[in-house]
Amino acid sequence: HQNTEGIMLAGFSNQSMQSAKVMQAAGFSNQIIGSCQGAQFAGFSNFCKDSLTGVQASGYLNYTGKAMTGAQVAGYVNIALGEVRGVQVAGFANVAKDVKGSQVSGFLNVAKTVSGSQVSFINLADTFEQGVPIGFFSFVKQGYHTFSLGGSELGWAELQFRTGAEKFHNIFAVAINPIPKSSG
Repeated sequence: HQNTEGIMLAGFSNQSMQSAKVMQAAGFSNQIIGSCQGAQFAGFSNFCKDSLTGVQASGYLNYTGKAMTGAQVAGYVNIALGEVRGVQVAGFANVAKDVKGSQVSGFLNVAKTVSGSQVSFINLADTFEQGVPIGFFSFVKQGYHTFSLGGSELGWAELQFRTGAEKFHNIFAVAINPIPKSSG
């Protein structure tokens, strides 16, 4: 189909060779070679070669080759090679160039620039313009990084590493007591 408008339903796969204003629903996969306005629902994967305005929801993978405005929801991974204006929610990972909204996943979020939030076990970004990354480990290349070394009167020495955004960051600490205990 070319320049598809309307609804495409299939037990296995739907495909549009150019831009589409459509709702696609398939048991396995949906593909649009141009831009997509509307929704793609699939048991396995959704593919939009150009930009997407709407929703992609699949059991495994959603892919948008350029900008995405709306939502990507996948059981495993979402990929948007352009700007995301909206939300990416995945069971494992989200990848986007720039995010103006949120990335929420079970393990990993990756973006160049974020204005909003990243919530996952591991969050990686180059820059956070607004908002915060929330997770076990968040690294923002142009963000907040400090090391500190301290000690106490009891002999403990501690090294701390802080990483993330200045407003909200992770603290990792290692402590040691180099003074042997007296056997008394």
